[in-house]
Amino acid sequence: MGMASASIFPVPPDAVLDVCLCHSLRRAARAVSRLYDAALAPFGVKSGQFTLLTAIATLGPVSVSRLGEAMRMDASTLSRTLKPLRTAGYLQTDGGSGRRAGQIALTDAGAKLLAECMPAWQAVQGEVTRKVGSGTAGGLLQGLETAAKALK
Repeated sequence: MGMASASIFPVPPDAVLDVCLCHSLRRAARAVSRLYDAALAPFGVKSGQFTLLTAIATLGPVSVSRLGEAMRMDASTLSRTLKPLRTAGYLQTDGGSGRRAGQIALTDAGAKLLAECMPAWQAVQGEVTRKVGSGTAGGLLQGLETAAKALK
């Protein structure tokens, strides 16, 4: 099959890629995630798991639904990301049962893992900040937080 004629598209596809916020965010997120995942690999966690551990440590015992809201994650993705952390003994759930479990918290092993990961996170955070520039990094944090709140 050949390439579709450019005249059938209301907007040229290359123009979409040049200005699409979703495409640009996902492309940047993949690049950044690769760096953080590599830094955290020696600890057996990926960047998404690390941020969940950090959120749980920050929020204290927290319901799974509240954690999902705070992280802007759907229930299915959150459940898949939490499962290996629970299996490894890094999380405990108190109260409730099944999908309606009560409060989730770090176990001692989870807190220890998070503490062990922090120097690697600090190093990769510094590396990314140096590569993009501190002004850009600060602007990204501010802009992405603004977007997350506006698109809630």
